[in-house]
Amino acid sequence: MMNQGGIGVQPEKSWESWWNAENAHLRYSVLSSRIIEVLLCLRFFVYQYGLVYHLKISHDNKNFLVYLLSWVVIISIVGLVKLVNCASRQLSSKHQLIFRFIKLLTFLAVVTSFILLSCLCKLSIMDLIVCCLAFIPTGWGLLLIVQVLRPKIEYYAIWEPIQVIAHAYDYGMGTLLFFPIAVLAWMPIISAIQTRVLFNRAFSRQLQIQPFIIGKTKRR
Repeated sequence: MMNQGGIGVQPEKSWESWWNAENAHLRYSVLSSRIIEVLLCLRFFVYQYGLVYHLKISHDNKNFLVYLLSWVVIISIVGLVKLVNCASRQLSSKHQLIFRFIKLLTFLAVVTSFILLSCLCKLSIMDLIVCCLAFIPTGWGLLLIVQVLRPKIEYYAIWEPIQVIAHAYDYGMGTLLFFPIAVLAWMPIISAIQTRVLFNRAFSRQLQIQPFIIGKTKRR
Protein backbone atom coordinates (compact mmCIF):
# COMPACT_ATOMS: atom_id res chain seq x y z
CA MET A 1 0.00 0.00 0.00
CA MET A 2 2.82 2.43 0.79
CA ASN A 3 5.09 1.68 -2.19
CA GLN A 4 5.39 4.34 -4.86
CA GLY A 5 4.12 3.52 -8.32
CA GLY A 6 5.53 4.46 -11.68
CA ILE A 7 6.63 3.14 -15.04
CA GLY A 8 7.57 -0.53 -14.85
CA VAL A 9 6.17 -1.09 -11.34
CA GLN A 10 3.82 -4.07 -11.25
CA PRO A 11 0.31 -3.61 -9.80
CA GLU A 12 1.10 -6.30 -7.21
CA LYS A 13 3.98 -4.19 -5.89
CA SER A 14 2.33 -0.80 -5.53
CA TRP A 15 -1.12 0.56 -4.76
CA GLU A 16 -0.66 3.44 -7.18
CA SER A 17 0.18 1.10 -10.06
CA TRP A 18 -2.79 -1.11 -9.19
CA TRP A 19 -5.12 1.91 -9.03
CA ASN A 20 -3.92 3.19 -12.39
CA ALA A 21 -4.33 -0.25 -13.97
CA GLU A 22 -7.86 -0.65 -12.60
CA ASN A 23 -8.96 2.66 -14.12
CA ALA A 24 -6.96 2.49 -17.35
CA HIS A 25 -10.04 1.50 -19.37
CA LEU A 26 -11.66 4.87 -18.65
CA ARG A 27 -9.00 6.61 -20.73
CA TYR A 28 -10.19 4.83 -23.86
CA SER A 29 -13.93 5.07 -23.24
CA VAL A 30 -16.08 7.04 -25.64
CA LEU A 31 -17.99 10.12 -24.54
CA SER A 32 -21.32 8.33 -24.16
CA SER A 33 -19.76 5.72 -21.86
CA ARG A 34 -18.24 8.44 -19.70
CA ILE A 35 -21.55 10.26 -19.42
CA ILE A 36 -23.31 7.06 -18.36
CA GLU A 37 -20.55 6.39 -15.82
CA VAL A 38 -20.97 9.87 -14.33
CA LEU A 39 -24.75 9.49 -14.16
CA LEU A 40 -24.37 6.17 -12.35
CA CYS A 41 -22.02 7.78 -9.85
CA LEU A 42 -24.65 10.36 -8.91
CA ARG A 43 -26.50 7.70 -6.92
CA PHE A 44 -23.96 8.05 -4.11
CA PHE A 45 -25.02 11.67 -3.56
CA VAL A 46 -28.55 10.61 -2.62
CA TYR A 47 -27.32 9.43 0.82
CA GLN A 48 -25.83 12.83 1.55
CA TYR A 49 -28.94 14.68 0.41
CA GLY A 50 -31.15 12.55 2.64
CA LEU A 51 -28.95 12.45 5.74
CA VAL A 52 -27.90 16.09 6.07
CA TYR A 53 -31.49 17.09 6.79
CA HIS A 54 -31.60 14.67 9.73
CA LEU A 55 -28.76 16.40 11.56
CA LYS A 56 -29.64 18.08 14.82
CA ILE A 57 -27.39 20.97 13.85
CA SER A 58 -29.76 21.78 10.97
CA HIS A 59 -32.65 22.32 13.45
CA ASP A 60 -35.13 20.64 11.08
CA ASN A 61 -34.39 23.24 8.42
CA LYS A 62 -35.33 21.89 4.98
CA ASN A 63 -33.75 24.74 3.06
CA PHE A 64 -31.46 23.86 0.15
CA LEU A 65 -28.78 25.98 1.84
CA VAL A 66 -28.21 23.13 4.30
CA TYR A 67 -27.24 20.84 1.44
CA LEU A 68 -24.91 23.48 0.00
CA LEU A 69 -23.22 23.90 3.39
CA SER A 70 -22.52 20.17 3.44
CA TRP A 71 -20.62 20.62 0.17
CA VAL A 72 -18.65 23.45 1.77
CA VAL A 73 -17.56 20.96 4.43
CA ILE A 74 -16.47 18.47 1.75
CA ILE A 75 -14.49 21.15 -0.10
CA SER A 76 -12.86 22.15 3.20
CA ILE A 77 -11.79 18.55 3.81
CA VAL A 78 -10.22 18.37 0.35
CA GLY A 79 -8.45 21.66 1.06
CA LEU A 80 -7.02 20.33 4.32
CA VAL A 81 -5.79 17.21 2.55
CA LYS A 82 -4.18 19.40 -0.11
CA LEU A 83 -2.49 21.53 2.56
CA VAL A 84 -1.07 18.55 4.45
CA ASN A 85 0.02 16.88 1.20
CA CYS A 86 1.88 19.98 -0.01
CA ALA A 87 3.53 20.40 3.38
CA SER A 88 4.52 16.73 3.37
CA ARG A 89 6.20 16.96 -0.04
CA GLN A 90 8.02 20.23 0.59
CA LEU A 91 8.85 20.13 4.30
CA SER A 92 8.79 16.56 5.61
CA SER A 93 12.32 15.68 4.47
CA LYS A 94 14.23 18.87 5.29
CA HIS A 95 12.06 20.75 7.79
CA GLN A 96 10.36 18.10 9.88
CA LEU A 97 9.77 20.46 12.82
CA ILE A 98 7.87 22.94 10.65
CA PHE A 99 5.88 20.09 9.07
CA ARG A 100 4.88 18.74 12.47
CA PHE A 101 3.94 22.25 13.57
CA ILE A 102 1.67 22.62 10.52
CA LYS A 103 0.03 19.27 11.28
CA LEU A 104 -0.47 20.35 14.89
CA LEU A 105 -2.08 23.62 13.79
CA THR A 106 -4.34 21.73 11.40
CA PHE A 107 -5.39 19.32 14.14
CA LEU A 108 -6.04 22.15 16.59
CA ALA A 109 -8.06 24.03 13.96
CA VAL A 110 -10.26 20.98 13.34
CA VAL A 111 -10.76 20.35 17.06
CA THR A 112 -11.54 24.03 17.66
CA SER A 113 -14.10 23.96 14.84
CA PHE A 114 -15.83 20.96 16.40
CA ILE A 115 -15.89 22.64 19.82
CA LEU A 116 -17.32 25.87 18.41
CA LEU A 117 -19.96 23.98 16.43
CA SER A 118 -20.94 21.94 19.50
CA CYS A 119 -21.22 25.07 21.65
CA LEU A 120 -22.87 27.43 19.17
CA CYS A 121 -24.85 25.12 16.89
CA LYS A 122 -25.45 22.14 19.22
CA LEU A 123 -23.35 19.68 17.22
CA SER A 124 -23.66 16.22 18.80
CA ILE A 125 -21.80 12.93 18.54
CA MET A 126 -24.72 11.49 16.60
CA ASP A 127 -24.36 14.32 14.10
CA LEU A 128 -20.72 13.37 13.54
CA ILE A 129 -21.72 9.74 12.93
CA VAL A 130 -24.43 10.80 10.49
CA CYS A 131 -21.95 13.10 8.73
CA CYS A 132 -19.58 10.18 8.27
CA LEU A 133 -22.39 8.04 6.86
CA ALA A 134 -23.29 10.89 4.50
CA PHE A 135 -19.84 12.00 3.38
CA ILE A 136 -18.19 8.61 2.86
CA PRO A 137 -20.52 7.58 -0.02
CA THR A 138 -20.29 11.11 -1.42
CA GLY A 139 -16.50 10.97 -1.38
CA TRP A 140 -16.57 7.62 -3.14
CA GLY A 141 -18.90 8.98 -5.81
CA LEU A 142 -16.63 11.98 -6.33
CA LEU A 143 -13.63 9.68 -6.71
CA LEU A 144 -15.45 7.68 -9.38
CA ILE A 145 -16.37 10.85 -11.27
CA VAL A 146 -12.84 12.19 -10.99
CA GLN A 147 -11.48 8.95 -12.45
CA VAL A 148 -13.70 9.47 -15.48
CA LEU A 149 -12.42 13.05 -15.82
CA ARG A 150 -8.81 12.12 -15.12
CA PRO A 151 -7.39 12.92 -18.60
CA LYS A 152 -8.62 16.51 -18.15
CA ILE A 153 -7.49 17.20 -14.57
CA GLU A 154 -4.56 14.92 -13.75
CA TYR A 155 -2.03 17.63 -14.60
CA TYR A 156 -3.56 20.15 -12.19
CA ALA A 157 -2.73 20.59 -8.50
CA ILE A 158 -6.05 19.07 -7.41
CA TRP A 159 -5.00 15.61 -8.61
CA GLU A 160 -2.52 14.92 -5.78
CA PRO A 161 -5.04 15.27 -2.90
CA ILE A 162 -7.46 13.14 -4.91
CA GLN A 163 -4.88 10.35 -5.00
CA VAL A 164 -4.30 10.74 -1.26
CA ILE A 165 -8.04 10.48 -0.56
CA ALA A 166 -8.38 7.45 -2.85
CA HIS A 167 -5.47 5.78 -1.07
CA ALA A 168 -7.11 6.51 2.29
CA TYR A 169 -10.40 4.98 1.10
CA ASP A 170 -8.75 1.75 -0.05
CA TYR A 171 -6.56 1.58 3.05
CA GLY A 172 -9.56 2.06 5.32
CA MET A 173 -11.64 -0.52 3.47
CA GLY A 174 -8.79 -3.02 3.62
CA THR A 175 -8.42 -2.44 7.34
CA LEU A 176 -12.14 -2.91 7.97
CA LEU A 177 -12.21 -6.13 5.95
CA PHE A 178 -9.00 -7.82 7.09
CA PHE A 179 -8.65 -6.63 10.69
CA PRO A 180 -11.47 -8.88 11.99
CA ILE A 181 -10.00 -11.79 10.02
CA ALA A 182 -6.57 -11.16 11.54
CA VAL A 183 -8.05 -11.02 15.05
CA LEU A 184 -9.97 -14.25 14.54
CA ALA A 185 -6.87 -15.96 13.15
CA TRP A 186 -5.06 -15.39 16.47
CA MET A 187 -7.81 -17.01 18.53
CA PRO A 188 -7.02 -20.62 19.56
CA ILE A 189 -10.57 -21.82 19.04
CA ILE A 190 -10.51 -20.62 15.41
CA SER A 191 -7.24 -22.47 14.86
CA ALA A 192 -8.81 -25.64 16.24
CA ILE A 193 -11.81 -25.23 13.95
CA GLN A 194 -9.52 -24.75 10.94
CA THR A 195 -7.62 -27.92 11.83
CA ARG A 196 -10.87 -29.82 12.21
CA VAL A 197 -12.14 -28.61 8.84
CA LEU A 198 -8.88 -29.35 7.02
CA PHE A 199 -8.56 -32.84 8.45
CA ASN A 200 -12.24 -33.65 8.79
CA ARG A 201 -11.90 -37.00 6.99
CA ALA A 202 -9.07 -38.06 9.27
CA PHE A 203 -11.04 -37.16 12.37
CA SER A 204 -14.09 -39.00 11.12
CA ARG A 205 -12.01 -42.17 10.69
CA GLN A 206 -10.61 -41.71 14.20
CA LEU A 207 -7.04 -41.37 12.96
CA GLN A 208 -4.38 -39.54 14.92
CA ILE A 209 -2.33 -37.20 12.77
CA GLN A 210 0.22 -36.28 15.40
CA PRO A 211 1.97 -39.72 15.51
CA PHE A 212 2.57 -39.52 11.76
CA ILE A 213 4.15 -36.07 12.12
CA ILE A 214 6.29 -37.18 15.08
CA GLY A 215 7.42 -40.24 13.14
CA LYS A 216 8.53 -38.14 10.21
CA THR A 217 10.50 -35.77 12.43
CA LYS A 218 12.29 -38.71 14.11
CA ARG A 219 13.28 -40.18 10.74
CA ARG A 220 14.81 -36.87 9.73
